[in-house]
Order: sequence, then C-alpha cells, then structure tokens
Amino acid sequence: MSANLAQDQKDYLVDANSSVSDERETIGWGERAVNQVAKLVISRLVVAEQIDIWVDTTLPKTMRGEIDAISIALQGFSVRPDLLIETFQLQINQVVIVPKLAIRGTIHLVQPASGKLKITLREEHLTNFLSNQFINQRSPSFSSQLSSLIYRIHQISVSFAATNQLLIALNWASASTDLYHSTTLLLTPEITSEGQTVNLAMASVSGQAVPTELATDILLAIAEILNLEDFKQQGTAFQVRQLEISREALAVYADAVIHQIPAK
Repeated sequence: MSANLAQDQKDYLVDANSSVSDERETIGWGERAVNQVAKLVISRLVVAEQIDIWVDTTLPKTMRGEIDAISIALQGFSVRPDLLIETFQLQINQVVIVPKLAIRGTIHLVQPASGKLKITLREEHLTNFLSNQFINQRSPSFSSQLSSLIYRIHQISVSFAATNQLLIALNWASASTDLYHSTTLLLTPEITSEGQTVNLAMASVSGQAVPTELATDILLAIAEILNLEDFKQQGTAFQVRQLEISREALAVYADAVIHQIPAK
C-alpha cells in the first residue's frame, strides 16, 4: 500500500478528532444528554480503561433517529480476556437509528453505515497473547492444542522491527524430549489487493528450524488479530488498508461497514 494511503487514513482520524474537539465546546444540554446516553450504551458493550464517545447530532435530529457521525475512542480495550488493544478509534459516518429502541439502550441501524478504524497494539500485549495461547494454554485455539501434544514452547516473545516486520523469538522442544531450541522468525505482513486478508510471510529464520506445524499455528494466531476477526464477529465488516509497524506500536488501518451494533 502507498504512503499516501496511510497518510489519508491518518488525516481522516486527525480531522475528525479536531472537529469533535471544536464542537464539544459549543454544544447545549440536549446534545450533552445524547452523548451521555451513548457512552452508557457503549460502556455496557466493552471493557476498557478509558472510553470516549462523541455523537455529532442535535436533539431534534436524535428524535428522528438521525446522527451525522459517531466517534468511538477506547484505550486499554480488552477485546478478549488474553488480548489487550492499546488504542481503538472508530469513526462512523452518517447513520439512522430507531429512536424508540435507542431510548431503551439498544442501537439498531436502519441501514449499514460506513466508517474508518484504527487500532494499535504493543509488543507486550502480543507477547502475552501468544504466551497464553501456546504456554499457559488459558484460551488456546484448537490447532494450538494439537501442537502442544507434539511440541512444547518454553518462552515466546514479539518485537517490532523498523522494517515494518515482526520478530518472533521462541524457545521450544519436541514433547518427547527435554532438548530446547532457540529460533527467531522474521515475518512480513502482506495485505491482499482487496484488503480482505492479511497474511504473514516468513522472511527469514534464525537458529533452529521450526517444524512447519508449529510455525503455521503461530502465524495463524497473529494473523487472526491483524485480520480484525474479533470485531468482524460483532456485526462489522472490514477492509484492511494499511499496516504500520514501528518500534513503539503496530497500527492497523481499515475501512469499516457497520451492519449492526451489538447489544448485551
């Protein structure tokens, strides 16, 4: 993907957040009430350290179910018990909801809405996720359960390379021996032309070669996160447009189509 596309994604989020800050200073009590209700609804749906919701509308529009835009910003978002998202920013364009249901705390979209998503992950969060999958076996996938019958991972960690790549370091052994091997995998994320799938290509392997089954399971576990599978299950479709990896964080930019907002 081009650098211009990545900048477009950033500009969209920056511009939207700037307009949000300006409008918050001038809204009346009716608009504030709408935003308080929206925050209460979202707070029921997610577990996050910080929740910031902004609904761009007026009270008369709200009574008709018309909303100009919605901004959802989460920090420390626990998307799974073993996976923490550092930041989650979703900008949703104009939507129409059913007012009577909204009053009862259910957001029902009359028709799908479009938007843009940005999430960021930190090295320690991905490391903790893989450790729980392959070492602690707290919430393992079916394939990782099968791998654990053949291989044992003593330690696994993720680090971000400035070359827009991931480094996976692991210490592993065959389940039938106590001889551990050290391996480092250098992975390159690749986005399909339609943005429907993110694949991880093995750029290089340092140290002992990893069995294909074990390497595949590790790559699939990470790719599932980069493909935003956790959010697709909640009534939203995505097209990943850009992946940016720096020393500080991994960022995923995507276009979103929201069919429905889940309710608990």
